[in-house]
Parts: sequence; C-alpha cells; structure tokens
Amino acid sequence: MKLSWLLPFPVLLTAMVGNGSNAEKHIETEAVTWARDISPILREKCETCHRPGQVGPFALQTYEQARGWAEMIASVVEEGRMPPWNAAERFHGVFENERSLSAKQKTTIQNWVKNGMPRGDKQDELQPKEWADTWSIGKPDAVFSMEKWLSNDEELPEEGYRVARDGVIDYEYFYAETHFPEDRWVCGMEVRSGAPDVVHHVLVVVQDPKKGKFNPRGRGLLQFFAVAVPGDTPSLYPDGYAKLLPAGASLVFQVHYTPNGKERFDRSSVALIFADEEPVFEVVSDAAINRRFTIPAGAKNHEVRSSHVFKEDTGILTLFPHMHTRGKDFQFIAHYPDGTSEELLFADYDFNWQESYTFADPKPFPAGTRLDCIGHFDNSADNPNNPDPDKPVYWGDQTFEEMFVGYYDYVVPLD
Repeated sequence: MKLSWLLPFPVLLTAMVGNGSNAEKHIETEAVTWARDISPILREKCETCHRPGQVGPFALQTYEQARGWAEMIASVVEEGRMPPWNAAERFHGVFENERSLSAKQKTTIQNWVKNGMPRGDKQDELQPKEWADTWSIGKPDAVFSMEKWLSNDEELPEEGYRVARDGVIDYEYFYAETHFPEDRWVCGMEVRSGAPDVVHHVLVVVQDPKKGKFNPRGRGLLQFFAVAVPGDTPSLYPDGYAKLLPAGASLVFQVHYTPNGKERFDRSSVALIFADEEPVFEVVSDAAINRRFTIPAGAKNHEVRSSHVFKEDTGILTLFPHMHTRGKDFQFIAHYPDGTSEELLFADYDFNWQESYTFADPKPFPAGTRLDCIGHFDNSADNPNNPDPDKPVYWGDQTFEEMFVGYYDYVVPLD
C-alpha cells in the first residue's frame, strides 16, 4: 500500500517564519522607515527571542530599542550571524522553521541604518504583540516538573536539585508521574529549566509502565519525547500529527548541569498541549548514532559517519544534528532503493545554537532507504571552542568529550 504523508501543514512557529513583509513592497520606491518596513521584519524574525525573559540579550520590540542597537543589527545581518540559521544557502526555502532573512529584508535593514534610522509615521507602527507570560507555545494543558530521583525514587527537596558550585557533574536523572488513566496525544511541548545559567540541556523521555523502568543506557534516550538545548525552539505539530503519551506514563528528565561557581537550585519542567482528537500520524523521534570514533589530536577536519536503514515506508519530518564543541558541520543524505540519492541538509554546526530543521511536509522514505549522517570535527588549536587540541577525543557525555548523533522525527500512520 502506498502511503501519503501529506497533510495540510501550516507554518510552524510563525513568529519565526514568514513569506515576506511590508518592507519588500516599499524599499525600491520609498524611504525605509521603522514603522512601515523594519518593525514587521523584527516582529517576524527577531522578537521571538529578543523580548524579556527569552534567550536574546536585549529586546527589539520598540523603535527606541531597535535604534539603540541599529548598527550592531546591521553588522550581524550583513555577516549572516543573525537571525541564527546554520543551514547552507542552497536549502533556503526548504524548511518551515527557517529563520534567515531574504536578500530584500537584509537590504531594507542596511538602508534604514545608512539613512539615519527614520521612525516614519506612528500610525503605520504595529500594535504590541501579546506574548504568553511563561510558555512560547501558549497556555499549556499540563505542566510537569522534576519530582523524584530516578535512581532511588526519593523526592527532591522543596527548593529543587542543588547544583554544585564547581566540578564535573554526571548527567542527572529525575522523573515526574503523569497519572493519566488514558493515552494522551501531545501536539505541542516546551521544556524549561529552573536554573538556565547552569543547565546546558534537558532531555525528556517517556517511561511507559508497560515496558518497565527506563534504562539511561538504553536506546530510549534516542527516542526522546521533548528537549531543550541552546538555540532550538519548542515543538509545535500541526493538525493530524502528535506524539503519544501512554496511560500511566512517567516523564524522565535527563539534565546536563554545568556549574558556574554560584549556588543554584533546579526544578526543570515540561509544558504540554494535547491534541483534540487522535492524530492521523504518530510522530516518533530516533537517531543514527556513532559511539565508536577517535578524533586525533590537532585534526582540523576529521570525518565521522553514522547511518540507519528504514525497513518500512515512512516519512521524515525533522532533522536534528548533535555534536559538542569541536563539531564543525553536519550533513544528512538519503539513499533510496531505486539507486538515487538526495542531500537533505548541510549545516554548519554551532554547539551554542543547536537547531532542528523541519520539512514543510514529511519527506517520503520508501522501505530500504538508508539515511547517512556525515560530520566533521575541528580538534585543532584554530578552533576557539576546543577545550584541548593536544588530546585525542572520544565519545562521552561531557562537553569536553564528543558526540555524533543524527536525530530525526519520523511519522507512523495510525489507520
């Protein structure tokens, strides 16, 4: 049976993705102004992060704020550093969550700054956008926070997990019970740490009571439920797509702490939005992983590969590369059973701004398709993020070690 993976797939995270702006209609005939031309671009591409309480170091919601940072904005836009988007230029327009600016948008910003940042007519200014107080996904249907240690089932103290001031901390595992008597379908999820300055990432995994206790060293971590890493955005699936939260399941939190010399307490949380009805497709996360590699000391462009062969027809929804600080670039290539190949993604890698890449519609993979992941590491002294270029590097959990994981979301029809 030939499966159709295509459903109407509205734009994901519309605050970050768009189809142009008013700026593109005016820059050739009229002077560029904040009110008419610049504010729509910043609303569409920047405000998601550049507002109070978010990852951006300053807000860009008003004329005064944008004018104060205008020269820096022009510089990072010209260099392509902002908005952050690491996919190669040849993939422009491929992914729904693309954050990059069009050529016209870049020119609009440059012209505005060169001409003295005119404000324009206040009547043309956008009305302030109302953002949710705490969750980017909107009002959640349920929120679960770390309750107990996974190792001994003991409850965390009221203030949460105490993060040591210094030293190297092994990954910690906690869990929260959901107590739902029936299966739930989750179409939106967002993870928040309780101490952002010492939490590098949070990986949330489902512990299904029908499958026994979660094993931190098993494959379950690859099939994660939700994640928070530097730079990535919350997961919002369109109608017809959702992840399964089984009845009676617990949510396991894997947390990577990076002490900074200050006393901190953490109780990370995950917010969920439930689908109104059973979806057409279940979304499942998995990965092509390579744990057996050695990156020689001083190597500037060391290649590592992993692959996975799909035994059934499926559709790939999202690609998510993962490496550590020596990561340089990451490529996904699909080799189809008919002998053809397709490059799905090539992206520069930035450990401090890790991104997922979501297709507009699931990419059909016939049974027998092989997904190859190809990456390169820079273990030389030329890499300013390299902890120690004089030592070979192996797989390991800590930031000074390395990983090579090609995560992906695939979809499973439920009929």
